[in-house]
Amino acid sequence: MATEPQTPPQVAAAAAIPDALPLNGVALIGLISDAEGGAALLRDAGGTIVRVKIGETAFGLTVTTLDDNSIVMADTRGQTHRLHIPG
Repeated sequence: MATEPQTPPQVAAAAAIPDALPLNGVALIGLISDAEGGAALLRDAGGTIVRVKIGETAFGLTVTTLDDNSIVMADTRGQTHRLHIPG
């Protein structure tokens, strides 16, 4: 019988922080490390969640950089925006 994966304590604590995610814009809700350079999970104000990699565009923003706890995205004017994992 398979065992259920356990939620790491820091993830559980971050999930319980009131107002940790902005509800009126794009929020970074997860980062995924893999051999292909990783990916990020983003949520918009409407609750839509997408997975993006460097060079991909979501919600009008293009991913330029991923690191251990944040993502940098550029808008259509070339202005950059850094989003961090809450907590």
